[in-house]
Amino acid sequence: MKVLEETFVSEPESHQLVEMPRLDPKLYSALIIRVERVFREWIRMCGMGEVDQNPHSSLAHIIQEIHADGLMSSDLMIASFFRICIDICVIKYHAMTVEAKRSLRPQQPALAIEAFVKLVCSILRLSDPSLPSTKINLARQFLNIVANCALLEAKKHGPSFDAGPFYRILLGTYTGVMRPGDGIDRIRNGVRDDFRKTLQLLRSRLSPDLPSSWLDVLNDLTVPSIQPHPTQM
Repeated sequence: MKVLEETFVSEPESHQLVEMPRLDPKLYSALIIRVERVFREWIRMCGMGEVDQNPHSSLAHIIQEIHADGLMSSDLMIASFFRICIDICVIKYHAMTVEAKRSLRPQQPALAIEAFVKLVCSILRLSDPSLPSTKINLARQFLNIVANCALLEAKKHGPSFDAGPFYRILLGTYTGVMRPGDGIDRIRNGVRDDFRKTLQLLRSRLSPDLPSSWLDVLNDLTVPSIQPHPTQM
């Protein structure tokens, strides 16, 4: 997965939150359409079981699609890709929450979140195991983007802000990435520390009442994974 890894050249410090630069609004609007197309293709592949059956070829296919759309040309473009995916996840999550309240059915996680988590986990786990520093860099870039999106949403919505989708993304990705194997063992402690610091940062700025057990859980690998619901997107 070198074509993706080589694009991430700037490495944020693990204890810092680096503000994301923004594209020109007109370019960003056009980019949304391209990202939605690629992300919907990945969601389809996840829903059809293709990603579970052929993880390497599925990831190679979607990376090729991302590259063909020019979404891998720079740190800024890749950050924008992930940010738009997160925005889609948040929109789907809130729509699902409203529907769950209306129908009085138990809340189910949106498939968009599960697909995004699977995409990030695939990139981190299947990237070149001989480059552990690159894996950590990728993880830090991802964590920085999620944290930035969460803080921007909190500023935008004020008291009505719901951190739920962001914590689902973070904890879902953590449990997926930290499973044994696929070259993760060499960077396990570093990745665990970066996830913990990100949750601590979000807890201090957004959710002082976040259960401490959510942070303690990063000391082990026993968090139950969030299962996708086939009817949610």
